[in-house]
Amino acid sequence: MTFKNNYLIHPFEICVCGYSGSGKTTLISKMITELSKSRRVGYIKHDAHRFEMDKEGKDTYIAKKSGAFQVSINSDTEFAFISNPIEDRFFLKNLYLDCDTVIIEGHKLSLLRKVFIYTGSDEDRALLQEYRSNESLSLLAVVGLSNDRPIEIGDLPYFHRDDLSGILNFLSNFFAEIIENTPVYGLVLGGGKSTRMGSDKGKLVYHGKSQVEYLYELLDSKLQKTYISCRDSQSEYDFNFETIKDKFLDYGPTGGLLSAFEFNSDVAWLVVACDMPFINDQTINDLLKRRNPFRLASCFHNDERKWPEPLCSIYEPKAKVRLGNYLLQGKPCPRKVLMNSHIELLTPLNKKSLNNINTPKEYQVALSELAGDSN
Repeated sequence: MTFKNNYLIHPFEICVCGYSGSGKTTLISKMITELSKSRRVGYIKHDAHRFEMDKEGKDTYIAKKSGAFQVSINSDTEFAFISNPIEDRFFLKNLYLDCDTVIIEGHKLSLLRKVFIYTGSDEDRALLQEYRSNESLSLLAVVGLSNDRPIEIGDLPYFHRDDLSGILNFLSNFFAEIIENTPVYGLVLGGGKSTRMGSDKGKLVYHGKSQVEYLYELLDSKLQKTYISCRDSQSEYDFNFETIKDKFLDYGPTGGLLSAFEFNSDVAWLVVACDMPFINDQTINDLLKRRNPFRLASCFHNDERKWPEPLCSIYEPKAKVRLGNYLLQGKPCPRKVLMNSHIELLTPLNKKSLNNINTPKEYQVALSELAGDSN
């Protein structure tokens, strides 16, 4: 089976594999120690043998032995979950969404992008030959015990097992390549019903043109592609702009976001709403500059409302899973997604840029303030 984008659990995952006794766990623990200084690291261990994590006599142990398929225990400091085997990869994706990076130990013959610890044994030589003859096994680099590059490694990147800085630098460059190949697209949310305003907020004029046109041009000048999110009935938004029609109707911004991710799930989406007329060049530049692609999203803190602002944010590809989960649970609110996720929360350079304009009275006040700012 092949997996989209060649990862199974997490966009920034790496597998460290090798035969028993090769030093996998020692190397991984050193990697985690360094990586966890700046990001949240997840770890997955694949064990080919039977194992038992619980302690005999404990409540969870007794419940499991009594026939419970899954048990969990929670405290103020830790959470543990024990289950019968689960084959659903989607389940693991959910568990690791709030990790910035995931290191997986084992899975030698999987499609995981992997670093192989090579000891030079006959078993290792046979496996290395299989890796080199089958690109789908995704061998990225080899870590060995010899200071000199073994001839059989060929042109693969090679590191001594004690060269932690070299290994981490390689991993950093690999993740940087993933980020470079994950562009940011723009999405102008123009599909709202504008009930309180009494007219389409996307058509309101603040900057000498409709707000939807102003925001489209603002994003399009900085991003590879930009789209207008709108309902089928809003054909007047077509202009010369590219649109993404809502497929998740009556779910507000979450519906627009999920429609965008369904259109292209391999990009990050920079989302802006039409009811925020103070968004300008500085706002978007600052958001792009301080984006953290390892997090679920990067967004500004709305100081007035004391919550992360969901409608001027960058949502990374893995955000699609959590947005969809919240929708299925009857909570189609991107703000709640951000409040309950590991995100990059930014202080805006100009707090006014996050002001929402929702009524005719607020519209007139905003026009006066924008006119004053331009003088």
